[in-house]
Amino acid sequence: MPKALGFRWRRAFVIVTLLIFNSPSLAQVKVKLENDSRPRLSVQAALSSLEIIEIEESDDSDDIQIYDNADISLVVKDRKVGLKQQHPRVEKTMQVGIDYYLSYYLFKTAFPSTGEKNNFSADALVNGAHQLGFEDVKARLLRDEKYLELAGSVLHARVSSFRLKAKTAADMTVGSSYGLRGNTEDRVAWLIQGMRYLYPLTPGGIDPRTAKPGPEIVNNTRGFLSEGITMVISQAFFKGTPSIASKYAHLFVTNENGNKEVPAAMAALGGTAVHASLTEHRSGHHVPSKFEGNTLQEIYDTQLLLLEKLSDAGSPVLELLYTSVTEGNGLGNVAKKPMAMEALAILGL
Repeated sequence: MPKALGFRWRRAFVIVTLLIFNSPSLAQVKVKLENDSRPRLSVQAALSSLEIIEIEESDDSDDIQIYDNADISLVVKDRKVGLKQQHPRVEKTMQVGIDYYLSYYLFKTAFPSTGEKNNFSADALVNGAHQLGFEDVKARLLRDEKYLELAGSVLHARVSSFRLKAKTAADMTVGSSYGLRGNTEDRVAWLIQGMRYLYPLTPGGIDPRTAKPGPEIVNNTRGFLSEGITMVISQAFFKGTPSIASKYAHLFVTNENGNKEVPAAMAALGGTAVHASLTEHRSGHHVPSKFEGNTLQEIYDTQLLLLEKLSDAGSPVLELLYTSVTEGNGLGNVAKKPMAMEALAILGL
């Protein structure tokens, strides 16, 4: 664990109040902490030695509950800390912590550094334990760095599948959104250059000499509002019962116009997923690749930079994006397709 993280816990009680979001549910925890009349943890408490209980293979290992003198020692199986094998209070703390933790990836940064990830998991677990009133778990997390690190590994393990929701949505939609048919090599190269896929595209005018359409027109005033981007964000985070967006509804920022906005971290994650999916078609054939931070960091950071520039210029892109992914049921996009246009032309209204 980085030394910087250890330093954070020297002021154990204060760190719990360092919440990333100014939202009703998290703010309630902050207020409780500030007004908490219970005895505070001693900042001089020495780090305790980690008590780990090794368990053997078992057909019903998911049902194992371990109780010892400490009562909340971590259970390790095959050198991994599993969620279901922990003391009930520890398991519940981890479950609540996971909700906090994953929200950071959508509302703070989807590809954090190692130090940021550790800070995310520390905040999430301590706030989870405090919210649940599990003082023994909270105290152990605050004083025992190794315990905190191993408990955090359960949270870290959830990230890949969580981010993959955006990539899966992109894989399902880029073909239709960007007209990938047949040999896609040139098409994909053109879309990736300058990140044209971020912008709405309209057909170019017909060349009278060849009777063929000219190059597509890139609407560069509407970055991040292409059909491909909005469909990915909608499918990954705003669909389902309950959707991820509804789970974290209280964290969406309301701007000065009274309208909600998609967080920049989520918008950039959607754009990065589209970029990755398109790149897999770059050779002219679909070649799947891993959706990992070390290969995507520059793409993600570039998209955050673009969003920052748009925001600085006064663009309402994040507000428009929220409206786009939440309005109606997507039939507006269908209406623009050739089949729908032919059917609507005949419809007698």
